Amino acid sequence: MKKFILGIIALFSVLTFNSGCSNGFDDGVYVGNYEEKTTWATYTANVEVTLKNGKIEEVKLLSSNIHSPESSWDNTTAWTQHYQELLDSYVGINARKIVDNDKAPVDSLSGATISSDRLYQAIKLALINGPR
Repeated sequence: MKKFILGIIALFSVLTFNSGCSNGFDDGVYVGNYEEKTTWATYTANVEVTLKNGKIEEVKLLSSNIHSPESSWDNTTAWTQHYQELLDSYVGINARKIVDNDKAPVDSLSGATISSDRLYQAIKLALINGPR
């Protein structure tokens, strides 16, 4: 009986180890579409997130209207010239850390905090929605 129980435990351990990552996220590509409507405009961010071993391997901004030229935001170049740096800062972060938190685990772009938050929401939605 003892050998049987140990065998079951060993089998369960192997199956658990081989069934994907421990954080519940499968390798693959996840797509997220975030939309925020305000009095002045509708803001969107559409992303593609690639996961490997439960960690973000790449984030691509597929399309966005994260900021509006008509807005009072004076420094739109903070976003337009530096968003790739923000995307790259997500590489290596555990997907569970994104989903389980209300705030981004990376620093926002200085001067583009709201846009950075919209991007984070799109990434979070991608992971919640699951791989395509």
